[in-house]
Amino acid sequence: MATIQNVLNSLRIFVLCAFCAASIQCNSGVLIKQKIEEVRELEPISVSHHEDLASVMSLNYLGDKFIVSFSRDTLLLGIVDTAFQLKNRFVRRGRGPGELLAPYVTGQYSSINGESLVNIFDRASNRMLYYSIDSLGKERLVKSDSLSLNRGDMRIVFQTTEGFWGILDNNSQSIFTTDSTGKQLDLHEIHKYNRKSDDFQSMTTAHPSCVKFALAYFSIPRIDIIGLNGELLHAVDFKASLMGPRPDEDDDYFLDIRSTTESIYALLNYSDYQDIVLCLDWDGNLKGSFGIAKSESLCLLNQQTVLTTSHDLGGLVINKYVIPK
Repeated sequence: MATIQNVLNSLRIFVLCAFCAASIQCNSGVLIKQKIEEVRELEPISVSHHEDLASVMSLNYLGDKFIVSFSRDTLLLGIVDTAFQLKNRFVRRGRGPGELLAPYVTGQYSSINGESLVNIFDRASNRMLYYSIDSLGKERLVKSDSLSLNRGDMRIVFQTTEGFWGILDNNSQSIFTTDSTGKQLDLHEIHKYNRKSDDFQSMTTAHPSCVKFALAYFSIPRIDIIGLNGELLHAVDFKASLMGPRPDEDDDYFLDIRSTTESIYALLNYSDYQDIVLCLDWDGNLKGSFGIAKSESLCLLNQQTVLTTSHDLGGLVINKYVIPK
């Protein structure tokens, strides 16, 4: 009898420890399942159509102007003023000096000898280029850095005071650090949702101070918040089953993601007639869910003001929304 009682006591202790361990893991925020209980409908405060910007795919706000990327043009980048008038096109498609194949505008500034520069990363050649852009929208290439990485498909790079941080997608999806020469210093494999190849495709944003990354996946409604050492801090899961039954729930996936020092804004494809902007803090807590018109990309003007872009037969459509606090 004593032996049986000892076994039962051991089982109770084991179950209690397992429960405590699970509670600790839950409280650490490693996996957060968010239910979208309320979607607040937002009406745009302005809508504008731009035939001359029909091939623009994304807007990046630089404080007094936008730098835009084109989808079908030989000249890949351009400068647009705050009235959405195209001022200049630059950067030719190609592999030659000063040419790019797949530019990504990081939205970051640099400073060299007191000159403010816009950072552009070419995903095809693993190069970071620094452009000075004057008040008339004329660009000047100041310098470029090549990152000597020969593995994976690097989707994005952010620059820190110590060097570069980036994300590799596909089967080598990792976060890495390099010094200013582009020499690889350290490589950390990040969390993979599962082993399906489509789950490796993600969009990335970085905290403006480059202390965390946030990844939104193309194939699943999930956001991962990652530390600079590759540690998965929070996995925020927006599975369709948590949103309630809908006929098109399998089509929930992220289209774009942007961030400020306080918030992460993620554009979620939600239905045939509506998308949702999810607003989270950097601890993975959902601050709000906002229904908007069908969109293709996001652009942040400030902590509360969001631009979305889409296309129709008349060209580029820009909607401006104010996100409630």
